[in-house]
Amino acid sequence: MIRLAWRLLAGRQGLAWLALACIAVGVAARGAVTGSVTMVEAQLASQARELIAADLEVSSARALDDTVRTAVLAALPPGSRTAESRTLTAMAVADGATALCELHAVGPGWPLAGRLVGAPAGSEAALAGEAPAVLVDADLLPRLGVAVGGELRLGTGTFRIAGTIAHEPGTGGSPFRFGPTIYAGITALDAAGLSGYGIRARHQLLVALADATAATPLAQQLRKQLAIDDDETEGLGAGPSRAQVRVRSAAETAQRGAKAAGRAADLLRIVALFALALGALGVATLAGGMMRAQADDLAVLRVLGSSRRRAAAIFAMQAALIGTGGGALGTLLGGLLALGAGIAMGVPAAWPHPTDVGLGIALGATAALAAATLPALALARMAPLAVLRGESPAPVPRGAAILVLLAVLLLGALAAAFESHSWQIGPTIAGAVALTALLLTALGHLVLPAIAAIRPRAFAVRHGLANLARPGRRPIALIIALGLAAALGTALITLRASFDAELAPGRLAGKPDFFVLDVQDDQREALVALLAGKGLVANLRPQVRARLRSIDGISATAPTTGVTREAERAAHFRRREQNLTWSAAPGPGETLIAGTWPAAADECAVQDAWADSVGAHLGSRLVFDVQGVELAVVVTGLRRIDWWTFQPNFFISLHPDALAGAPAVWLGTIPAMPATERRPLAAEVAQRFPNVSLIDVAEAAQTARLAIERASAAVAAIAAVALLAGLAVVAGTTAAGARERRGEAALIRALGGTARTIAVSVAAEFAAAALPAALLGAALGALGGGLLAGVILDVQVVWPWWQIALLIGVLVLAATATALLTARHAWRVPPLAVLREEPGG
Repeated sequence: MIRLAWRLLAGRQGLAWLALACIAVGVAARGAVTGSVTMVEAQLASQARELIAADLEVSSARALDDTVRTAVLAALPPGSRTAESRTLTAMAVADGATALCELHAVGPGWPLAGRLVGAPAGSEAALAGEAPAVLVDADLLPRLGVAVGGELRLGTGTFRIAGTIAHEPGTGGSPFRFGPTIYAGITALDAAGLSGYGIRARHQLLVALADATAATPLAQQLRKQLAIDDDETEGLGAGPSRAQVRVRSAAETAQRGAKAAGRAADLLRIVALFALALGALGVATLAGGMMRAQADDLAVLRVLGSSRRRAAAIFAMQAALIGTGGGALGTLLGGLLALGAGIAMGVPAAWPHPTDVGLGIALGATAALAAATLPALALARMAPLAVLRGESPAPVPRGAAILVLLAVLLLGALAAAFESHSWQIGPTIAGAVALTALLLTALGHLVLPAIAAIRPRAFAVRHGLANLARPGRRPIALIIALGLAAALGTALITLRASFDAELAPGRLAGKPDFFVLDVQDDQREALVALLAGKGLVANLRPQVRARLRSIDGISATAPTTGVTREAERAAHFRRREQNLTWSAAPGPGETLIAGTWPAAADECAVQDAWADSVGAHLGSRLVFDVQGVELAVVVTGLRRIDWWTFQPNFFISLHPDALAGAPAVWLGTIPAMPATERRPLAAEVAQRFPNVSLIDVAEAAQTARLAIERASAAVAAIAAVALLAGLAVVAGTTAAGARERRGEAALIRALGGTARTIAVSVAAEFAAAALPAALLGAALGALGGGLLAGVILDVQVVWPWWQIALLIGVLVLAATATALLTARHAWRVPPLAVLREEPGG
C-alpha cells in the first residue's frame, strides 16, 4: 500500500511538494528554536568549569562559618586546590561621576578554571600587586570620564585602573548584571571597607579537583552532610550561625543554565507551533485539491475491488509521507537556521538532539494526518460511478466533521501544553487561536458573498470578485491563515509598543530617580537627614531575609509533582530566599484586595500572585526560618502590587511587632530631583555610605528596554516564519483550484481575453479576500495584545496604528503576490491544450 500511495503521489508532484513545504515551514521554526537551545546547552556543557571558575563552589550570603568550612575541606580528596572570591554591588566614583557596579573580589589562586584576561595584555597581574588596582568593563570608562591608568574610588579606597576586561570566567552563565563589572584583589577591598557587617556580598569557596568528574558526587555528598536538599537552591548548612549555604558543581551549574534557556524558549516553541498549525491548514487545503486530482485513479481502484477503507488509507498514507518528509526537511532547515544564528552569536555549532529531530518529524506527520482526515473521510464516501460521471464528492456529515475538528483541537491543545510545558499557557493559547479561527470562518461566510455581489465596470475585477461566491471556491482557509498571521503580528506589535511606552523616559516623569539598596539600621536616620537637607523624602522599607519552611503544616521543600512550568515556579517561590517587610498600612503601589491588614505580630498580608504560586490563601499558616528563629504567621490579607510605580514592595508584609529587634536592611527610592543635583547626590551618598548602592531608574529602564528588544527580536523572527506559513496557505489555496482556474483562463482567452485580464482577475480575487481577513485578524490581535498588556502585565496599552496598518498592507500585498506567482500557469498554458485536456493543461 505504501508503494501504491507513493506512485499515486508521484503523479501529483506539484501539489505534493507544496504540501510538504507547508509542513516544513512550521517544523523549521521549531527546529530553529530547539537547535538554538541545543547549542546553548552544548556551550554551557563545554565551558562548565569556566562558569564558576572551578569544579565546585560552596557559597553563602554571609561569610562561611568555621563549621561549614571545616566540613568542606575535610571532604576534599587529595590534590584539591581552593580559592576564595566575593561578589557584591558597589558604587564606583571618579571626578564626581558615579556608577553602580558588580564588584568581584578575588583571592590568591583565583581562577581555578579559565583565565581572567585584561587589556592591555598582562594587566590582570596588577590585581595581585601591592598597590590597589582594578580591571573594569570598557563601557564604564566613558561613564566615569576616566581612562586606563586613571583612578576611581570604591568604598574608602582609591584604585588604579590597570586595564579593561577582555575575557572573564566565573560568570555563572547568567546574563544579568547590576552594572559594569569590576575585578579587584580581595585584600584591597577589605582595606577599603567593603567587607564585614553592612556589606551584602556573596562569599564563594571554590574548589578544583584532580578528577573533575568527581565534582557532582562530591557536591551531592556535601549537600547531604549540610542538610541541603538536592533540588533546593540553598540550605541551612551547619554550625551555630546556620548560614544559608549553596553547594553546586560546574556540571550542575551548566544544567541549571540549560534549563533556564529551555524555559526562555517556551514562548518561541508556542509561536513555532502556531506556524505549524498554519502549515497544516495549508495541507488541508491542498488535500482537497489532491483528492479531486486523484479521484479518477482511486475510483478505478474501487472498481477493481479496492474497499473504501483501503482507498482512504492510501490517501492517509500519502499525507503521512508528506508530513514525514516535511518534518525531516523542516528539522534540517531549522538546524541550519540555528547554526547560522549560532555563528552570528559566536556559539559553537551543535546539531539538534536526536529526540528533537524525532519530535519534529512526528509533529510534521501528525499535523499532515490531522489536516487530511476530513478529505480522506470524504474520499471514503465517494461512489466510483459518481466519480466517473464527474460529480462532486459528497460532504462529510456535519456530526462526523465536528467530531474530527474537536479531536484536532484537542490534539492541538495537548501539543501546545507539551511545547510550553504548561497546562495553563499552552491550552489557553490554543483555545484563543481556535476561537480566532472560528470568528474568521464566520467572517468568511458573511463577507465573501457580500464582496462577490459588488459589480465594478472592469470585467477582470468583476470576474475575480465573483469567484469568491462560487461553490467550492470560497477561500476560507486563506481567510483563517492570514487572519491568524495578522492577529499574531498585531499582538506582538502592541505588546512591544506598550512596554516601550511604559519604560520610555517621558513615562518616567514622576517616578523615583534612584533605587537605594543595603541601608543598615544605624545608617537610616543619617541618610534620611541627608536627603531631607536637600528637600527630598525617601520611601524606605525594611527587609529581613528568611526561608519559608511550611504552609499549613506541609513542608515547603516537599517534592513537587509534575514537570510543568507552573510546578517549577511554585517550587521556586516556596524554596527561594524570602524577603519579609513590615508596615502599619499599605504603602504606595499596594492595595489590599481581600481580608484585613495585619493587626498583630502573628499576622501577615501577602501578594495575591505569590499566594497562588505557593498554594496559600486567607487563613493559611506560614512558618518562616529567620536566621535560625522560627516565625509563624497567619495570612489575614491579600494585596495587589503595582510594580510599575517603581516603589519598594515585597511579597510578604508583616505587622511591625513581628520582627521587633531583628537585624534588617532598608531599601527604597529617592524621588525625582533636578538633573543638576543627581550626580552630586550620588557622589555624596557613595562617600558617606560606602556600602549603600544607588541604581539609576532611567538606566534600569534602559536595560529593561534592551532585554525586551532582544526577546522581541527572537519572537518576531519566529513570527515571520508563521507569516511564511500563512503565505503557504495562500499558495495552497491557489494550487488546489488550479485545474478549474486553468479552464476558466482558457475560456476567457478563447473569448478574447488576455493574460493581463486573468492576472488582474486573480489579483482582485485574492486581494479582496486577504484585506478583510487581515483587518479582522489585526483587530482581534490588537484586542488580545491590549488585554495581555493592560490586564495581565498591568502596563499602559499603546496601539501603534501606523505599524499595524503597515502589517495589514504587507499581508495583503504578499498574499496577492503569492497567488499570482502560484497561478501564473493558468494564463501560460495554451487554451487549446486545456480544452483538449492534454497533459500539462
